[in-house]
Amino acid sequence: MDDIKLLLFLQEKYNKVEENNKILKDNSYIKILSKMKEDFNKLKKEYINGKSELENIRKKYKVLNEEIEELRKGVDEDEYILYNKCGNDLKMINTLQEEIESKNKKINEKEKEVMSMLEKEEKLSKEVSTAENILKKIKHEFNSYKGSVENKLHAAKEELKTYEKEMSSIRSKLPSDILEDFDYIKSQKKVAVALLQNGVCAGCKIKVSSLTIDELNKKSGIVHCDNCGRILWKED
Repeated sequence: MDDIKLLLFLQEKYNKVEENNKILKDNSYIKILSKMKEDFNKLKKEYINGKSELENIRKKYKVLNEEIEELRKGVDEDEYILYNKCGNDLKMINTLQEEIESKNKKINEKEKEVMSMLEKEEKLSKEVSTAENILKKIKHEFNSYKGSVENKLHAAKEELKTYEKEMSSIRSKLPSDILEDFDYIKSQKKVAVALLQNGVCAGCKIKVSSLTIDELNKKSGIVHCDNCGRILWKED
């Protein structure tokens, strides 16, 4: 393989190394993961508060039902006494009627409170259920994204090792003066080898001289661009 083709392969490997280094240096994923975690923790707090409130509603609901049941039992007992044991005792009859009326009023009030709590419970249950589903979704997306990032970083590290070995192998096959030339141009312009197409250098986008084209056509060693100094190559 001639020197120019080796330089092309070397340039290609350097480009790949640069791409992988960009991947390894890009920390934007940290910000994305932090935002996902922040959203998760915020929603989790709301979810926990919702579940706690829901539990309190159900406890109150249970207590209210027990109180209603106790009041109804009291009404039944009072009505039994009223219709079976009062006789003509007007004072007792009036007292019991007032008691029954008072207890029925309390029952109505508590039943209204129960209905209000049932409506609140239904609404809150839906909110808690929705929050739970969103939390699961965020957790899945977090783990999925984190996994893909870890795989991407691992792949970049492994590819770097491979490219560094390949670069070392290619460099060992090139003459030292050509390597020095390549390294110097690359340090100045990043891309050291540029394609010449229709007489124009792909590196600087400027037309080169006829003499340079002639030298390149003769394949008489390494040829540089008249304008930017990059090493030129031409497709066969």
